[in-house]
Amino acid sequence: MKMEGRVSFVLVGAPVVSPVRREAAAVSGYVGVGRPRAARHPRRVVRMCASSSSDGELLVRAAMKNDAEMVQKLLAEGVQPGYASVKNDSLMSPLQWAASEGYVDIAKLLLDAGANTNQKNASGRTAIMYCFENLPPARAGIAPPAGFPGVAGKQAPQQVPMVKRMTGHAGVAKLLLVSGADKSVVNEVGENLLHLAARKGQLGLVELLLSLGLDPDAESRGYQHTAVHIAAMENYPDVIRACAAAGANVNKQNRIGWTPLIWAAAKGYVECVKALLDAGADPNLRGEETGRPGERTTSALKEARKSFDPQTTSKLLIRAGAIE
Repeated sequence: MKMEGRVSFVLVGAPVVSPVRREAAAVSGYVGVGRPRAARHPRRVVRMCASSSSDGELLVRAAMKNDAEMVQKLLAEGVQPGYASVKNDSLMSPLQWAASEGYVDIAKLLLDAGANTNQKNASGRTAIMYCFENLPPARAGIAPPAGFPGVAGKQAPQQVPMVKRMTGHAGVAKLLLVSGADKSVVNEVGENLLHLAARKGQLGLVELLLSLGLDPDAESRGYQHTAVHIAAMENYPDVIRACAAAGANVNKQNRIGWTPLIWAAAKGYVECVKALLDAGADPNLRGEETGRPGERTTSALKEARKSFDPQTTSKLLIRAGAIE
């Protein structure tokens, strides 16, 4: 056998496959375990990759399939938990797959084995960003009609209720956060972990992130929304209260002047309107009106009159001193 770095050249006879690799291949179909084609031609010399690479791909595959038993066996054999898959040039690690799919048991096994929480793949993403971007909504609900708030109005057809997905993403997120994952990561539109948790109404994660020091007034790029803006848009009053208790500015205006209260009023989210008013939201701040860029002529009350529940929302705002 001639060794050149990590690559060996052998005259192929019967293939040598470890019991763990053979079992994994038989289950997943990822690696063939039968007699290879080259074995039928003894004179053919085949270039074989180092076994560590093959075992690493098996670990990635096992993490993708939520196969905790196989992950445990491969780690016990010495496969590195931080192996980066070369398949499709993704450089996805087992931990990134576990975070993306919400596999708590797999994530715990990998973290216990020393997986790097801040390892990046080919696109520069870490496990925690995959986890937060795939968080399920905290509760099922009915999505508002398409279009800008107030345009479709109460005559818009109701959409099919969303089904609540039961996943382990919140559990994986907590594991990553307490294991040293970088909390300052942002996605392509500048949304941080607090924005993403607020968008899905994950109150426990919102409270955890606030306790870890994330700024409740941090703005995304583009429309410059805060976590309170997002919670108001997505109808999560508990998230609004948690951010307000942590010192968030509930009167923060986005790029076009819209406050969280204008958003909540425009969508007719009564409980969010109540939560914002209780937290000291000003009902008379102005924002740009739809179709009239640059002119800050609309208000929470004006948008409320075009919402799903104009009467209840308008009464709340008028009692709080709102003027149109």
